[in-house]
Amino acid sequence: MRTIFKSLFLLILIIPCSLQASTLYPTEQENINVFKEVSPLVVNVQNIKRIRRTFDAINVPAGTGSGFIWRKDGHIVTNFHVIRGAKSVMISMQNGKSYKARIVGAEPLKDIAILKIDDKEALAHIGKLKPLPVSYTHLRAHETEADL
Repeated sequence: MRTIFKSLFLLILIIPCSLQASTLYPTEQENINVFKEVSPLVVNVQNIKRIRRTFDAINVPAGTGSGFIWRKDGHIVTNFHVIRGAKSVMISMQNGKSYKARIVGAEPLKDIAILKIDDKEALAHIGKLKPLPVSYTHLRAHETEADL
């Protein structure tokens, strides 16, 4: 009797899992594939501000946001409101490591900013990532016409 209950219990667990995997719509599977492909390009951006106290100054986190790796040379796109007033910027990647970035440019009215990582270890990691397809163009993120 116990064996029958164990078998039924396992079937109850297995059948929904197998049905779920086979009942994905093509668009759902496409979304999953896109996420798996591009998620390594997504980074965490941390805004560090310097606060002065009576006799000293300390760096404190002032905000966080996301960004994405745009080019193999270390350029990252984020929102301007994430880095507004930053003394320095730290980038955390999916490999678990954090790197200092510098602000290359910003357009506050369009809420966009470009950062750059110069760390050689970070650039080596970025160089191994698969480019992000951009719309219907033949170019991919972190590529220019010169790269083709």
